[in-house]
Amino acid sequence: MSKSERDIHYQFIELLVYWQGTINTTDLINYFKISRQQAHKYLSHYQDIHPETLWYCQSSKAFLATSQFRL
Repeated sequence: MSKSERDIHYQFIELLVYWQGTINTTDLINYFKISRQQAHKYLSHYQDIHPETLWYCQSSKAFLATSQFRL
């Protein structure tokens, strides 16, 4: 996968979190038509790069924006 493809996925994650305050694998699956495993990889990698911006909520099974999230 190219850097630009990955950047598009990360921009989508940031945009959705900005508007909704949350994102999960289903959001990526539905928008990009990718597998659950690939969606999980994008979200996990994004969180690895920006650990202060998202946290995983077990009860809602989604990543939620922290107070440090900035677009």
